[in-house]
Amino acid sequence: MCYDNRALVCAALILLLAEFTSVQSLPDLAVLDDLFRDARVEDNPDDGRVVGGYETSIEQHPYQVSLRYKGRHKCGGAIIAEDWVITAAHCLKSSNPSHLSIKAGSSTLGGRGQVVDVHHVIRHEDYSRRESDYDIALLQLESPLALGSKIQPIELAEAADYYSTGSKASVTGWGVEESSGELSNYLREVSVPLISNSECSRLYGQRRITERMLCAGYVGRGGKDACQGDSGGPLVQDGKLIGIVSWGFGCAEPNYPGVYTRVTALRSWISEIAGL
Repeated sequence: MCYDNRALVCAALILLLAEFTSVQSLPDLAVLDDLFRDARVEDNPDDGRVVGGYETSIEQHPYQVSLRYKGRHKCGGAIIAEDWVITAAHCLKSSNPSHLSIKAGSSTLGGRGQVVDVHHVIRHEDYSRRESDYDIALLQLESPLALGSKIQPIELAEAADYYSTGSKASVTGWGVEESSGELSNYLREVSVPLISNSECSRLYGQRRITERMLCAGYVGRGGKDACQGDSGGPLVQDGKLIGIVSWGFGCAEPNYPGVYTRVTALRSWISEIAGL
C-alpha cells in the first residue's frame, strides 16, 4: 500500500516493476544496480545457507573457508595452497587486509577451526564492479595453514580442461537459503548443471556474460543455487575448482542461473600471482 505524499512514487515504482516482470531481458544496468543486490555478499554476516541444498561436512570439502571481516562471516573462499585462498573480488572493498581473516577446518560458522589473518589482498587489476567481470581475488595468509583431514587445498581447473553443458558441479557455502534470509550455521552443498554462455546471455539479456564467466543452474525450474553469503565460494567438478560464486539475479530464480567466475579463463593470472 502507498500512503500520503509517497503515493505517486510508489505507483511509479509498481508500474516499473510490473514492466520488468513482463519481459525476459533485464532493465538498464544503472536501474538494476539501484533496485537489486546482484553480488552474493551477505550484509547480515551470520545469515546462512545455499538455496535448495543439504547439510554437508568440512571433511567432504576441506578446501572451503569462511572469509571474515572483524570476525564475522562475509564470504566464502577456497584454499588453493597452504598460504593462499581464492575468492571473489567483490567481497573486498579494497586491497587493505585490515580486519580480514579466514576460518578453515570447520563445518559450522560458530565451530572450532583455524583462524588466520590475511596478509595481502590481490584483486584482479581489470575487475569491474559494474559488470562483475574479472571477479577474482587472491588472499595471501599471514602464516601457512596446518593441513589435515579438514583442511586441504583444492586442485585448480586448467585451461585445457573441458566441462560439458548439462554436467553437474557442486557449490558449497553458508549463504542464505532464501532471499528472506533464513538462518543456518552449517555448511551446505547443492548440485547444479552447467549452462552454455550463449544460453546464459539469452536469459540475462542486457547483462553481459563474458568469457570470464560460467553459468550454472536449473533453467525453467530454479530452486537450487548459491545466494547471499556464498560469494567467493567454490564451484567444483571432478575434484577441481572450476568457478567462484560471483553474482545472479535473485537466488534460484527459474530463468536466471547463478553466474560464477570461470577459473580456466584466469588460470594464468592465478599462476602469475601465487606461483601455482
